[in-house]
Amino acid sequence: MRRIIVSQETREKLRTVFDVSDKTVSFALNYRSDNELAQKIRMLALQNGGKSTGGDMETFFAENYLVQRFGADVEIRVDLTNDATTLSKRGKVIKELKNTKIEELMRLQQKAQLLSQVL
Repeated sequence: MRRIIVSQETREKLRTVFDVSDKTVSFALNYRSDNELAQKIRMLALQNGGKSTGGDMETFFAENYLVQRFGADVEIRVDLTNDATTLSKRGKVIKELKNTKIEELMRLQQKAQLLSQVL
């Protein structure tokens, strides 16, 4: 089941920032609602340390590439021959890295996750 896990403190912050009920926050974090407000709640939750689980991220190898897709539109592609990494959304390159370190890849994955949550 896809959802975003947040601390109680973050949950309270979301309620306050958006002036909504706990039920509204819960529905947004559990993907039971998918309107503009729910998307904003999820984005802020992830930006404040929320962890996404059960999402539709897939990882696979294609020729000399490691590819991670986040939903239908966002992709990280690592060229295994030269360690070049690209983050793209709908085919448009958002960020390029050379000699990618694990920490950089992890930050890129977080950014990809956020991008996949936004229209």
